Amino acid sequence: MLTKPSAIPVSSADRVLAAARELLLDVPSGLTTARSPAPLDDILAILLSTRYRRSSLAPASQQKIRAYVERQMTDRLPIRCYVMVGGYKQARLSSAPHIDWAEVFNVRHMLRLACELAARYESGVELVWRFHTSILSQINNYSLSDFEVYAQEFDRLLAHYAQCLGDIPITMRIEYAGNPREGESYVGQLEPQLEQYERWFDGLGEHEQAQLIAKSWRNIKWEGREQWAGLNEHEKYDKAKRALLLDKAFLDNDPITSTPTCETGITIYSRAGGAHDRLQYGGCSASSVQFWAGEGVFEVRTERVVPVIMPYSSNTRIVREQIAIPDTTSIAPTLTHVFWYQDTGYTK
Repeated sequence: MLTKPSAIPVSSADRVLAAARELLLDVPSGLTTARSPAPLDDILAILLSTRYRRSSLAPASQQKIRAYVERQMTDRLPIRCYVMVGGYKQARLSSAPHIDWAEVFNVRHMLRLACELAARYESGVELVWRFHTSILSQINNYSLSDFEVYAQEFDRLLAHYAQCLGDIPITMRIEYAGNPREGESYVGQLEPQLEQYERWFDGLGEHEQAQLIAKSWRNIKWEGREQWAGLNEHEKYDKAKRALLLDKAFLDNDPITSTPTCETGITIYSRAGGAHDRLQYGGCSASSVQFWAGEGVFEVRTERVVPVIMPYSSNTRIVREQIAIPDTTSIAPTLTHVFWYQDTGYTK
């Protein structure tokens, strides 16, 4: 009697390799069908879907997004989405200053959104990753080469995906909120405002102050453009506080980030401090971590392999294995391998 042969088991490493190649080589499946006009409400439902959105959004902000999309549809212009980005790889991460799989996961995540929209809106979508690197050399002590390496590799990643899109009406690009080489000039313009931001900081509770200082501290490269590692704790605190105040002043003066929604596009934030007037997306489908401050790894579950952006603080808490990924050196050296781990209940 003939019996059906049992399925050949597929190793976790093989599953990770297949998932990585699919993410790099294919546009989101099933979303590239013939484009047909869709009602405004259908477009808004995609933009506000919990597949992407990670927090509630205030009604006033929803109305502003609605008005913007309606204008674009009336004028038959692309829907522009600004993805707010640090524009560098956090120095504590092993891949810094290079991009890693976290950037791949984010671009692929945003492409899924864009493909969903483009399948229903013939004028298409413009994805803009807005890099806020203008004053980071001065306040966070990164070198200009850190920003340049990251931007060049991110741009190559976008170009790689652009080749995969064919005639789908989606464009992708980087936009800079000022020139990093003019950082000293920007800081000079902002310094007169520091007194008012000192008052803002003093008005916060101790717990919120501590949280903001800790976040600013993590973003500083202590051994960077200048040697700050030898400073004492009080001096380091002052550096972290000054970076926090100047960064807030810069963002408050930026025409795109100074308001929850802008006139020229839809602004998308990652972990905007619980501010429900801003549209907040996850760094990728399974994580809310900011992709430039985390590492992209694969979580192997029983039924599927899931891209996860892991914060630095969790890197040493799980057992990870490494697998080689061929044909990726032209984008970035750090994409030639990826880490993966078996799901054991790790919380993103």
